[in-house]
Amino acid sequence: MIKERVLTGIISLALLGLMLFFASSLFTQIFIALFFLFAAWEFSKFFNFPEVRRRYFFVFLFGCFQIFFYLILPNDLVYQLLLYLALIWWIIVILRIFFFPTKISNYMVWISGFLILLPSYIAIDYLYQLNVQKFIMFLLLIWIADIGAFFSGKFFGKLKLLPKISPGKTWEGVLGGFFAVLVSTSLYGYLGEIDLLILIPFCFAITVLSIVGDLTISVFKRNVGLKNSGSIFPGHGGLLDRIDSMLSTSPFFAAGIVLFNL
Repeated sequence: MIKERVLTGIISLALLGLMLFFASSLFTQIFIALFFLFAAWEFSKFFNFPEVRRRYFFVFLFGCFQIFFYLILPNDLVYQLLLYLALIWWIIVILRIFFFPTKISNYMVWISGFLILLPSYIAIDYLYQLNVQKFIMFLLLIWIADIGAFFSGKFFGKLKLLPKISPGKTWEGVLGGFFAVLVSTSLYGYLGEIDLLILIPFCFAITVLSIVGDLTISVFKRNVGLKNSGSIFPGHGGLLDRIDSMLSTSPFFAAGIVLFNL
């Protein structure tokens, strides 16, 4: 499994690098939109109904929202409102995790899908247009936290974090993720001459949110009895299994880049 994860990661990084540095801006933005459209399709698996047409309708509606926000953005007021909405939503999510297991209705899954995916899509697109280097910085931060947590949990993990939600997550993995972020952030701050008293707490907060995102997608999977959201990535599962940390962190990372001028 580790070999599959590593190979998948290397191929994904190579394709991402080719797109970011050689593809046109319009092509990349279209790719990001389609990327999240497919994420919406996977998210529609979390509905408790058999009719596939309702899944198609959810994806269609999500695509309509994508086009709508693409046409009205950049708009600072709208963007700020979306960030505030995302903040409120993820606070609710954090509180709800502590009450698991509780059955999640289809209506709540619908609302959750839009409140999770749309702010993340807008933030990712915004980061890419703002600064490709900042966009790469965000991806590296999330991946470093995931890699640190995975290997630390794999080799040292004993104390389960929340076994009813995600049996594979351990406190040792969490600490490994934080350590990896601390080392990489300190190096980045030193080389970039960025105030570490701002950068390190900010990156730690993003790491905490990445864990929340991971657990949240796991809650939706457990609600309908799924192990993975799909099988598109060997060793990882579905697209949502790979980007769950990104969904919860991207709106706040984008806001922090602007707020703290990192």
